[in-house]
Amino acid sequence: MLRVNPIRNHVEALDYYATLSEEARLGRAVDDYYLGEGVGEWEGKLAEEFGIAGKEVDRVHLERLFDGRHPISGEQLRCHQHSRAVSAFDLTFSAPKSVSVLAALYGGWVERALVEAHDAAVKAVLRTIESQTYTRAGKGGLVRMESAGLAYLLVRHRTSRSLDPQLHHHVLVLNLTRGGDGKWRTVDARTWYKAQRAYGAMYRAALRREVAKRMPGLQWRWNRGNTAEIAGMEEFNALFSSRVRQVEARFGELVARWEEEHPGEEMPEKVRARKMEQAVLETRPPKDRARKPEELREQWRKVALEHGLDGRRLRLAFEGKAGREELGGEPEEIAKEAVEILQAEQSAWSRADLMRVIGERLGAGGGDTKGGQASCGK
Repeated sequence: MLRVNPIRNHVEALDYYATLSEEARLGRAVDDYYLGEGVGEWEGKLAEEFGIAGKEVDRVHLERLFDGRHPISGEQLRCHQHSRAVSAFDLTFSAPKSVSVLAALYGGWVERALVEAHDAAVKAVLRTIESQTYTRAGKGGLVRMESAGLAYLLVRHRTSRSLDPQLHHHVLVLNLTRGGDGKWRTVDARTWYKAQRAYGAMYRAALRREVAKRMPGLQWRWNRGNTAEIAGMEEFNALFSSRVRQVEARFGELVARWEEEHPGEEMPEKVRARKMEQAVLETRPPKDRARKPEELREQWRKVALEHGLDGRRLRLAFEGKAGREELGGEPEEIAKEAVEILQAEQSAWSRADLMRVIGERLGAGGGDTKGGQASCGK
């Protein structure tokens, strides 16, 4: 899954990312223990141009970039914006629940392989997003112009706010790029919003492909919502989805209240989206960075055992013996099925929607896919 969120209060964002960096330097980065790496590093074409690619976040560099300045020299690149302007974007990539839970409970090389696959998939989609990013020029931004690239900071987390296993990346993308005319401008993020479901599908397809390279025996099964999960992990997924249950419960309350206030009316999709966003915000607990990684793992394993989910059940999923569904198929069949899915979902759809559905049917792990692999960055 991919979410795109604008960042307007860059003071809070600055404190957040700078704190993570400090925790890493002090050896207290409990949110990122998988590969022994730092919390966040800069990537992107502009990060290379600035000379910060591969470096961990520095508070001074980050503050300058938020202000539209060069991170090293401090030179003003982009004109000052008003206090509520978008200074950056947070792109959140979340792994399927089964990937997060299997990594967290199994540990060891299985965890490392799944995290590496997730990292590779995120970076592949970011390269695609960067290649498809534009800026705007002219009066009212009527002229679309190619950009020189992006500077973005990747921060990986392993848990949800409810301390359930949830492997995900926060990617801080600076709202700063250079147009084809050599002038520094803001990013035209409209394409990101329109295509975020398609980019999310690309990420999931790329993830399955990367997992297949490292764990070819793992099998996948289609889930509701036209997404794929590791076969045999259904009960584990449900057990460690407390955050989802909290949001759904609050969302149900908000919908019921709206229906009472608007008897006989059907809730518009835009209103539903706002109610879901409200439910997410109202049920969001504070982050707890005090728990040690191995403490959490032992707690998760204990909870699983209490619900009859022992290591044998986990091994069945890991060894690919818990059931399988082919996620590939002939190209004509995939295209026809994608159109049918979209026609059933909505009355109107775009090329980005078609990309999203086809992307879900490609790049599957656990066997050959006759339709080929989903590609990113081309």
